[in-house]
Amino acid sequence: DGTIVPTGSVRVATARANFYIPPQKIADVLRKVVDEAALIAVIGPGAGVKANRTVYQEVKEDARFRVQVLGGRGENYDRYPEYWDGGSAPPNLESFGAVLVSE
Repeated sequence: DGTIVPTGSVRVATARANFYIPPQKIADVLRKVVDEAALIAVIGPGAGVKANRTVYQEVKEDARFRVQVLGGRGENYDRYPEYWDGGSAPPNLESFGAVLVSE
């Protein structure tokens, strides 16, 4: 798409988009896991946490993984960004993601 990505950036892929964390933000955004378990961060709205609760529970009980659900269904940001059909201005999932990355 012609995007220029700074050297040393980390690519984070989701089902809908790719995000690039610039080198100066990596230490702030990505956290080392102190144990051997892989950390899985799930954006709650749209992730099927309730409908797929059995699967999420199995993953949570597996010592190889740690699951962290971020956000929840019905929150004020639980809507698509403006560039989606029927999307909305912030707060939306894109602005929620930006807040999470900035923390």
